[in-house]
Amino acid sequence: MSGFSSPVVSAIGEVIRDEIMSDNFVMGVSGWAILKNGNAYFYNITAEGNITSSAVVVEGATGGVFIYSGIPANGNLIGSWAGIAGTDAYGNVYPQGLNVTIGTITGSAIVGGSITGAKFIAEGANGLLLGYSGVPAAGNLVFAVSPISGNDAFGNSWGMGLSIFGSGSYIVVGETGGSPIIFFGSGRSQIHNSSALQVFTTGSGNSGYEQIQILGPEDSTQQDIVSSTWVSSSTDGTTMFPQIQDYYHDPSNVLHQYRTLSYAGNVSIGSNTGVVPGTGTSRTNAAVAESWHLASLGTGFTTSVSDQAPRYRFEGTNGGVVRLDGTVYTSAAVASGASMFVLPTGYRPTLDRRRFVGLTNISGYALGGSLAVVNTTGVVAIGAAANAAGQQICLDGMTFPID
Repeated sequence: MSGFSSPVVSAIGEVIRDEIMSDNFVMGVSGWAILKNGNAYFYNITAEGNITSSAVVVEGATGGVFIYSGIPANGNLIGSWAGIAGTDAYGNVYPQGLNVTIGTITGSAIVGGSITGAKFIAEGANGLLLGYSGVPAAGNLVFAVSPISGNDAFGNSWGMGLSIFGSGSYIVVGETGGSPIIFFGSGRSQIHNSSALQVFTTGSGNSGYEQIQILGPEDSTQQDIVSSTWVSSSTDGTTMFPQIQDYYHDPSNVLHQYRTLSYAGNVSIGSNTGVVPGTGTSRTNAAVAESWHLASLGTGFTTSVSDQAPRYRFEGTNGGVVRLDGTVYTSAAVASGASMFVLPTGYRPTLDRRRFVGLTNISGYALGGSLAVVNTTGVVAIGAAANAAGQQICLDGMTFPID
Protein backbone atom coordinates (compact mmCIF):
# COMPACT_ATOMS: atom_id res chain seq x y z
CA MET A 1 0.00 0.00 0.00
CA SER A 2 1.31 3.48 -0.78
CA GLY A 3 0.20 7.03 -0.11
CA PHE A 4 -2.00 8.08 2.86
CA SER A 5 -4.81 6.07 4.36
CA SER A 6 -6.78 9.23 5.38
CA PRO A 7 -7.12 12.86 4.25
CA VAL A 8 -4.34 15.26 5.17
CA VAL A 9 -6.40 18.45 5.44
CA SER A 10 -10.07 19.37 5.99
CA ALA A 11 -12.29 21.06 3.46
CA ILE A 12 -11.45 24.47 4.88
CA GLY A 13 -7.67 23.72 4.82
CA GLU A 14 -7.31 22.87 8.46
CA VAL A 15 -4.65 20.22 9.23
CA ILE A 16 -6.38 17.32 10.89
CA ARG A 17 -3.34 14.94 11.31
CA ASP A 18 -0.25 15.38 13.52
CA GLU A 19 1.94 13.62 10.95
CA ILE A 20 1.96 11.95 7.58
CA MET A 21 4.37 9.13 6.70
CA SER A 22 5.08 6.29 4.34
CA ASP A 23 3.99 2.79 5.30
CA ASN A 24 7.66 1.68 5.61
CA PHE A 25 8.71 4.53 7.86
CA VAL A 26 11.01 3.39 10.73
CA MET A 27 12.78 6.17 12.63
CA GLY A 28 16.47 6.14 11.77
CA VAL A 29 16.09 3.26 9.27
CA SER A 30 13.73 3.79 6.31
CA GLY A 31 10.86 5.68 4.71
CA TRP A 32 9.78 9.26 5.25
CA ALA A 33 7.66 11.34 7.60
CA ILE A 34 6.41 14.97 7.79
CA LEU A 35 5.27 16.17 11.20
CA LYS A 36 2.74 18.85 12.05
CA ASN A 37 5.43 20.74 14.01
CA GLY A 38 7.51 21.18 10.86
CA ASN A 39 10.04 18.38 11.31
CA ALA A 40 10.58 16.02 8.38
CA TYR A 41 12.50 12.76 7.98
CA PHE A 42 13.66 11.32 4.67
CA TYR A 43 15.94 8.30 4.29
CA ASN A 44 17.76 8.41 0.96
CA ILE A 45 16.75 11.53 -0.92
CA THR A 46 17.80 12.96 -4.27
CA ALA A 47 17.33 16.67 -4.80
CA GLU A 48 18.09 18.99 -7.68
CA GLY A 49 18.53 22.72 -7.66
CA ASN A 50 19.46 24.78 -4.60
CA ILE A 51 19.14 23.58 -1.02
CA THR A 52 19.07 26.44 1.49
CA SER A 53 19.37 26.03 5.26
CA SER A 54 20.53 27.95 8.29
CA ALA A 55 22.34 24.85 9.59
CA VAL A 56 23.22 21.35 8.38
CA VAL A 57 23.69 18.74 11.12
CA VAL A 58 25.12 15.27 10.44
CA GLU A 59 24.64 12.98 13.42
CA GLY A 60 25.61 9.44 14.30
CA ALA A 61 28.92 7.60 14.58
CA THR A 62 28.91 6.71 10.88
CA GLY A 63 27.37 9.96 9.63
CA GLY A 64 29.10 11.77 6.81
CA VAL A 65 28.96 14.23 3.91
CA PHE A 66 30.26 12.86 0.59
CA ILE A 67 30.94 14.85 -2.57
CA TYR A 68 31.35 13.19 -5.97
CA SER A 69 32.59 14.30 -9.37
CA GLY A 70 29.64 13.43 -11.56
CA ILE A 71 27.39 10.60 -10.49
CA PRO A 72 28.35 8.68 -7.32
CA ALA A 73 30.67 5.85 -8.38
CA ASN A 74 33.94 4.16 -7.50
CA GLY A 75 36.76 6.66 -8.12
CA ASN A 76 34.45 9.68 -8.22
CA LEU A 77 34.67 10.65 -4.54
CA ILE A 78 36.47 13.99 -4.39
CA GLY A 79 35.78 14.89 -0.76
CA SER A 80 34.29 13.61 2.44
CA TRP A 81 33.55 14.63 5.99
CA ALA A 82 32.87 11.64 8.20
CA GLY A 83 32.69 10.74 11.87
CA ILE A 84 34.77 7.62 11.37
CA ALA A 85 36.78 6.13 8.51
CA GLY A 86 34.98 3.76 6.18
CA THR A 87 34.02 2.76 2.64
CA ASP A 88 31.03 4.20 0.76
CA ALA A 89 28.48 2.14 -1.17
CA TYR A 90 30.59 2.45 -4.34
CA GLY A 91 33.88 1.18 -2.93
CA ASN A 92 35.57 4.52 -2.20
CA VAL A 93 37.65 4.50 1.00
CA TYR A 94 37.58 7.65 3.13
CA PRO A 95 39.32 8.63 6.43
CA GLN A 96 37.87 10.04 9.61
CA GLY A 97 37.42 13.81 9.53
CA LEU A 98 37.63 16.17 6.57
CA ASN A 99 39.16 14.68 3.43
CA VAL A 100 39.78 16.51 0.15
CA THR A 101 40.99 14.16 -2.58
CA ILE A 102 40.77 16.61 -5.47
CA GLY A 103 40.66 20.40 -5.19
CA THR A 104 41.91 23.08 -2.80
CA ILE A 105 41.10 24.46 0.63
CA THR A 106 41.57 28.17 1.17
CA GLY A 107 40.98 30.47 4.09
CA SER A 108 42.72 32.35 6.88
CA ALA A 109 42.93 29.34 9.18
CA ILE A 110 42.19 25.62 9.17
CA VAL A 111 41.84 24.02 12.59
CA GLY A 112 40.95 20.40 13.27
CA GLY A 113 42.12 16.84 13.58
CA SER A 114 43.44 16.18 10.07
CA ILE A 115 43.24 17.37 6.48
CA THR A 116 44.10 14.72 3.91
CA GLY A 117 44.77 15.18 0.21
CA ALA A 118 46.36 13.20 -2.57
CA LYS A 119 49.80 14.49 -1.60
CA PHE A 120 49.78 15.52 2.06
CA ILE A 121 48.25 15.11 5.49
CA ALA A 122 48.18 17.95 8.02
CA GLU A 123 47.19 17.30 11.62
CA GLY A 124 46.48 20.46 13.57
CA ALA A 125 46.59 18.92 17.04
CA ASN A 126 50.24 17.85 16.67
CA GLY A 127 51.40 20.61 14.30
CA LEU A 128 52.26 17.85 11.82
CA LEU A 129 52.62 18.03 8.03
CA LEU A 130 53.30 14.89 5.98
CA GLY A 131 53.96 14.89 2.23
CA TYR A 132 53.66 11.78 0.05
CA SER A 133 54.63 10.73 -3.43
CA GLY A 134 51.29 9.65 -4.84
CA VAL A 135 48.68 8.35 -2.43
CA PRO A 136 49.64 8.03 1.26
CA ALA A 137 51.13 4.55 1.66
CA ALA A 138 54.12 2.69 3.11
CA GLY A 139 57.31 3.91 1.44
CA ASN A 140 55.63 6.95 -0.14
CA LEU A 141 56.49 9.50 2.57
CA VAL A 142 58.81 12.14 1.05
CA PHE A 143 58.87 14.74 3.83
CA ALA A 144 57.59 15.38 7.36
CA VAL A 145 57.46 18.50 9.52
CA SER A 146 56.77 17.61 13.13
CA PRO A 147 57.53 18.85 16.66
CA ILE A 148 58.04 15.24 17.76
CA SER A 149 59.12 11.98 16.17
CA GLY A 150 56.36 9.59 15.18
CA ASN A 151 54.82 7.06 12.81
CA ASP A 152 51.95 7.40 10.35
CA ALA A 153 49.11 4.95 9.76
CA PHE A 154 51.03 3.36 6.86
CA GLY A 155 54.20 2.38 8.76
CA ASN A 156 56.39 5.35 7.81
CA SER A 157 58.41 6.96 10.65
CA TRP A 158 60.07 10.38 11.00
CA GLY A 159 62.20 12.35 13.45
CA MET A 160 61.66 15.66 15.21
CA GLY A 161 61.91 18.68 12.90
CA LEU A 162 62.01 18.57 9.08
CA SER A 163 62.58 15.08 7.66
CA ILE A 164 63.36 14.63 3.95
CA PHE A 165 63.21 11.08 2.64
CA GLY A 166 65.08 9.67 -0.32
CA SER A 167 66.00 6.27 -1.68
CA GLY A 168 67.06 4.20 1.33
CA SER A 169 67.96 7.13 3.59
CA TYR A 170 66.66 10.39 4.95
CA ILE A 171 67.67 13.77 6.39
CA VAL A 172 66.25 15.48 9.47
CA VAL A 173 66.69 19.20 10.08
CA GLY A 174 65.86 19.62 13.73
CA GLU A 175 66.62 17.46 16.74
CA THR A 176 66.68 13.73 17.23
CA GLY A 177 68.37 11.95 20.12
CA GLY A 178 70.67 14.88 20.98
CA SER A 179 71.28 18.31 19.49
CA PRO A 180 71.94 17.87 15.75
CA ILE A 181 70.74 20.55 13.37
CA ILE A 182 70.98 18.12 10.46
CA PHE A 183 70.51 14.42 11.08
CA PHE A 184 71.32 11.84 8.38
CA GLY A 185 69.45 8.56 8.73
CA SER A 186 71.34 5.54 7.42
CA GLY A 187 70.03 3.57 4.49
CA ARG A 188 70.93 0.44 6.48
CA SER A 189 68.79 1.19 9.50
CA GLN A 190 69.03 -2.31 10.96
CA ILE A 191 72.84 -2.09 10.99
CA HIS A 192 73.86 1.55 11.39
CA ASN A 193 72.77 4.34 13.67
CA SER A 194 72.51 7.89 12.38
CA SER A 195 75.17 10.44 11.54
CA ALA A 196 74.67 14.15 12.14
CA LEU A 197 75.90 17.70 11.77
CA GLN A 198 75.30 19.63 14.98
CA VAL A 199 76.05 23.05 16.43
CA PHE A 200 76.39 23.66 20.15
CA THR A 201 77.84 26.28 22.48
CA THR A 202 80.32 25.70 25.28
CA GLY A 203 80.52 28.19 28.13
CA SER A 204 78.84 31.60 28.19
CA GLY A 205 79.61 35.28 28.04
CA ASN A 206 83.05 36.34 26.83
CA SER A 207 84.48 32.90 27.54
CA GLY A 208 81.81 31.05 25.51
CA TYR A 209 82.52 29.64 22.08
CA GLU A 210 80.60 27.74 19.41
CA GLN A 211 81.39 24.35 17.90
CA ILE A 212 80.25 22.62 14.71
CA GLN A 213 80.56 18.85 14.95
CA ILE A 214 80.35 16.17 12.27
CA LEU A 215 79.40 12.77 13.71
CA GLY A 216 79.95 9.70 11.56
CA PRO A 217 77.51 6.76 11.50
CA GLU A 218 77.95 4.10 14.19
CA ASP A 219 77.73 0.41 13.47
CA SER A 220 75.38 -1.05 16.08
CA THR A 221 77.59 -4.15 16.47
CA GLN A 222 81.10 -2.65 16.54
CA GLN A 223 79.90 0.52 18.31
CA ASP A 224 82.84 2.75 17.43
CA ILE A 225 82.60 6.11 15.67
CA VAL A 226 84.71 9.01 14.39
CA SER A 227 83.90 12.72 14.67
CA SER A 228 85.36 16.08 13.74
CA THR A 229 84.76 19.34 15.64
CA TRP A 230 85.37 22.84 14.27
CA VAL A 231 85.77 25.32 17.13
CA SER A 232 85.38 29.11 17.08
CA SER A 233 87.35 31.66 19.05
CA SER A 234 85.95 32.87 22.35
CA THR A 235 85.26 36.59 22.66
CA ASP A 236 87.97 36.98 25.30
CA GLY A 237 90.46 35.45 22.82
CA THR A 238 92.07 33.25 25.47
CA THR A 239 89.57 30.60 26.57
CA MET A 240 89.46 29.12 23.06
CA PHE A 241 90.91 29.88 19.64
CA PRO A 242 89.85 28.49 16.21
CA GLN A 243 90.88 24.89 15.65
CA ILE A 244 89.85 21.56 14.15
CA GLN A 245 89.78 18.51 16.39
CA ASP A 246 89.45 14.91 15.15
CA TYR A 247 88.33 12.15 17.51
CA TYR A 248 87.86 8.40 17.68
CA HIS A 249 85.24 6.93 20.06
CA ASP A 250 86.10 3.34 20.91
CA PRO A 251 83.43 0.67 21.61
CA SER A 252 83.59 1.53 25.33
CA ASN A 253 82.71 5.16 24.48
CA VAL A 254 86.18 6.39 25.48
CA LEU A 255 87.12 9.50 23.50
CA HIS A 256 90.56 9.66 21.81
CA GLN A 257 91.69 12.95 20.26
CA TYR A 258 94.05 12.25 17.37
CA ARG A 259 94.51 15.55 15.57
CA THR A 260 94.41 19.26 16.31
CA LEU A 261 94.83 21.94 13.63
CA SER A 262 95.18 25.60 14.65
CA TYR A 263 97.44 28.59 14.17
CA ALA A 264 100.01 26.67 16.26
CA GLY A 265 100.29 24.08 13.47
CA ASN A 266 99.12 20.56 12.78
CA VAL A 267 99.64 17.87 15.43
CA SER A 268 98.63 14.38 14.34
CA ILE A 269 98.96 11.26 16.45
CA GLY A 270 100.18 8.40 14.29
CA SER A 271 102.08 10.51 11.73
CA ASN A 272 104.31 13.04 13.54
CA THR A 273 104.33 12.37 17.25
CA GLY A 274 103.77 8.65 16.92
CA VAL A 275 101.79 6.04 18.81
CA VAL A 276 102.90 4.23 21.95
CA PRO A 277 104.16 0.82 20.75
CA GLY A 278 101.69 -1.94 21.53
CA THR A 279 98.65 0.35 21.36
CA GLY A 280 96.34 0.90 18.39
CA THR A 281 96.10 -2.83 17.67
CA SER A 282 92.31 -3.13 17.91
CA ARG A 283 89.08 -1.29 18.75
CA THR A 284 89.49 -2.21 22.38
CA ASN A 285 93.15 -1.16 22.40
CA ALA A 286 92.98 2.24 20.74
CA ALA A 287 96.13 4.19 19.91
CA VAL A 288 97.69 6.26 22.69
CA ALA A 289 99.67 9.41 21.88
CA GLU A 290 103.39 8.90 22.30
CA SER A 291 105.30 11.05 24.79
CA TRP A 292 108.72 11.06 26.42
CA HIS A 293 109.42 8.19 28.84
CA LEU A 294 111.98 8.67 31.61
CA ALA A 295 114.61 5.94 31.70
CA SER A 296 115.03 3.81 34.85
CA LEU A 297 118.80 3.92 35.42
CA GLY A 298 120.90 0.92 36.41
CA THR A 299 123.50 0.58 39.17
CA GLY A 300 126.32 3.13 38.94
CA PHE A 301 124.34 5.73 37.02
CA THR A 302 122.32 8.79 38.05
CA THR A 303 121.00 12.16 36.80
CA SER A 304 121.71 15.83 37.47
CA VAL A 305 119.35 18.76 37.99
CA SER A 306 121.54 20.71 35.58
CA ASP A 307 120.67 18.50 32.60
CA GLN A 308 117.69 16.72 31.10
CA ALA A 309 117.18 13.33 32.70
CA PRO A 310 117.68 10.39 30.27
CA ARG A 311 114.49 9.63 28.32
CA TYR A 312 113.26 8.03 25.10
CA ARG A 313 110.26 8.05 22.75
CA PHE A 314 109.03 6.57 19.48
CA GLU A 315 108.58 8.97 16.55
CA GLY A 316 106.68 8.53 13.28
CA THR A 317 104.88 5.56 11.75
CA ASN A 318 105.62 2.71 9.33
CA GLY A 319 108.66 1.61 11.31
CA GLY A 320 109.65 5.03 12.61
CA VAL A 321 112.62 5.69 14.86
CA VAL A 322 113.39 5.68 18.57
CA ARG A 323 114.97 8.86 19.89
CA LEU A 324 117.21 9.02 22.98
CA ASP A 325 117.62 12.25 24.90
CA GLY A 326 119.20 13.60 28.10
CA THR A 327 122.44 13.10 29.98
CA VAL A 328 123.53 10.13 32.12
CA TYR A 329 125.93 10.70 35.06
CA THR A 330 128.06 8.05 36.70
CA SER A 331 127.61 7.70 40.45
CA ALA A 332 130.69 5.45 40.70
CA ALA A 333 133.32 3.86 38.48
CA VAL A 334 131.66 1.48 35.97
CA ALA A 335 133.06 -0.97 33.48
CA SER A 336 132.65 -0.82 29.73
CA GLY A 337 129.42 -2.50 28.72
CA ALA A 338 127.58 -1.69 31.96
CA SER A 339 123.82 -1.22 31.48
CA MET A 340 122.70 2.40 31.81
CA PHE A 341 119.02 1.49 31.33
CA VAL A 342 116.81 -0.96 29.43
CA LEU A 343 114.37 -0.01 26.66
CA PRO A 344 111.03 -1.89 26.74
CA THR A 345 109.63 -3.95 23.87
CA GLY A 346 108.72 -1.75 20.92
CA TYR A 347 111.66 0.57 21.49
CA ARG A 348 114.45 -1.91 20.65
CA PRO A 349 116.35 -2.55 17.40
CA THR A 350 115.12 -5.89 16.04
CA LEU A 351 118.04 -7.00 13.85
CA ASP A 352 121.39 -5.68 15.12
CA ARG A 353 122.76 -3.54 17.90
CA ARG A 354 123.28 0.20 17.37
CA ARG A 355 126.45 2.04 18.41
CA PHE A 356 126.88 5.80 18.96
CA VAL A 357 129.53 8.38 19.69
CA GLY A 358 128.81 11.73 21.31
CA LEU A 359 129.81 14.25 23.94
CA THR A 360 131.40 12.95 27.11
CA ASN A 361 133.99 13.79 29.74
CA ILE A 362 134.89 10.17 30.51
CA SER A 363 138.62 10.10 31.29
CA GLY A 364 140.63 8.25 28.68
CA TYR A 365 137.76 7.97 26.21
CA ALA A 366 139.17 7.34 22.73
CA LEU A 367 137.55 9.39 19.96
CA GLY A 368 135.95 7.09 17.43
CA GLY A 369 135.03 4.42 19.94
CA SER A 370 131.48 3.60 20.95
CA LEU A 371 130.10 5.80 23.67
CA ALA A 372 126.69 4.07 23.88
CA VAL A 373 125.50 0.71 22.56
CA VAL A 374 121.84 -0.19 22.11
CA ASN A 375 121.32 -3.95 21.99
CA THR A 376 118.42 -5.97 20.59
CA THR A 377 117.59 -6.91 24.19
CA GLY A 378 116.90 -3.23 24.90
CA VAL A 379 120.01 -2.73 27.02
CA VAL A 380 121.58 0.70 26.49
CA ALA A 381 125.17 0.11 27.61
CA ILE A 382 128.12 2.42 28.19
CA GLY A 383 130.75 1.87 25.51
CA ALA A 384 133.74 3.07 27.47
CA ALA A 385 134.68 2.44 31.09
CA ALA A 386 134.21 5.33 33.54
CA ASN A 387 136.79 5.43 36.30
CA ALA A 388 135.00 7.83 38.66
CA ALA A 389 131.68 9.34 39.68
CA GLY A 390 130.38 12.48 37.98
CA GLN A 391 131.39 11.52 34.45
CA GLN A 392 128.76 12.21 31.78
CA ILE A 393 127.35 10.54 28.66
CA CYS A 394 125.13 12.81 26.52
CA LEU A 395 122.41 10.94 24.59
CA ASP A 396 121.03 13.99 22.73
CA GLY A 397 120.33 13.30 19.04
CA MET A 398 120.82 9.51 19.16
CA THR A 399 118.13 7.85 16.97
CA PHE A 400 117.75 4.42 15.40
CA PRO A 401 115.10 2.49 13.48
CA ILE A 402 113.46 -0.44 15.25
CA ASP A 403 113.45 -2.71 12.16
